[in-house]
Amino acid sequence: MFSDCSGGYLCLRKSITHSLDYRELQMIGEGGYGKVYKAINRQNGQMSALKVMNMDQMYDDNELEFMQNVNHHNITNLIEVYYWDKQLYVFMEICGGGSLWGLCYKTGGPLTEQEIAYVTKECLQGLHYMHGKGYMHRDIKIENILLTEAGKVKICDFGLVEKMENKTHEVTGTIMIRAPEVSVAEERGSYDERCDIWSLGISVLDLAECMSLVTYESDKVYQSWITNTKNIWSEDFKSFVRAALTENPSRRPTAEELLNHSFILSPQFSCHSPPTGQPVQPLGTFQVLATATHTKTGSIQRRLAWPLRKMTCKYVKRFIFKGQWWPSG
Repeated sequence: MFSDCSGGYLCLRKSITHSLDYRELQMIGEGGYGKVYKAINRQNGQMSALKVMNMDQMYDDNELEFMQNVNHHNITNLIEVYYWDKQLYVFMEICGGGSLWGLCYKTGGPLTEQEIAYVTKECLQGLHYMHGKGYMHRDIKIENILLTEAGKVKICDFGLVEKMENKTHEVTGTIMIRAPEVSVAEERGSYDERCDIWSLGISVLDLAECMSLVTYESDKVYQSWITNTKNIWSEDFKSFVRAALTENPSRRPTAEELLNHSFILSPQFSCHSPPTGQPVQPLGTFQVLATATHTKTGSIQRRLAWPLRKMTCKYVKRFIFKGQWWPSG
């Protein structure tokens, strides 16, 4: 449980004989599930994101079961779990780079095709692993895609994760990124992991444009984007978006198939994981690296830098901005 400790810190005591003390807890997110804090282990200095959930309220254990069964470099991994006094304390990997939403809407603006290719490949790797384990995320969006300080990409927030074997008919997820088959599941039946591919396609357009799409009607969204975009995009990129936003889920490619798409494999956008152990820059900034290789111009290193915010791993409410997916201003 939590108790006051010396120095005004908050501590989590597992038992009298064995304790794991976390200090400098600061709330960094809150939602219907509970609250999320940034915590530092007093014994080893490890930082983590701590999710505290009240077990008296309705709680779906799919999230915890999923996190206990996975371990992948593109998924925020579980560190420890404790239960005390009807509350569940879930310690997870923390990502100091914040979310892609913060990068696009708070600091950096739209991403280039090279940067989108890097992020998309990393997300597809995480989804391919997740789907191979028999789970679908059901709420892929740029708020739920995080960056580490070294530039690694990690999918987070598994509150809506579901086993594919359950053949769910539940209509869930953020409305604007929800796959068409999810929206009509109550009338037309269950859906599978390809719902995540549609959501990734919408998220890719979000990274590219950083503005509201003209329409979210499933049969018009791609053509509407092509007609209204003011940017020039490669044919490989347009082909990737068109494939991800295939309205018929049975014809929509899987994560594994999209990993072999020309947009991901093109030498121009052939992206590799950034080097680890990059030093934090002075003056409160750090670098997020996405390294790409071009067949003619050689190595290109893309650096994205922005101020290191006090609140790092931002877990947002599932339904934010009072239901408006696209923030204004």
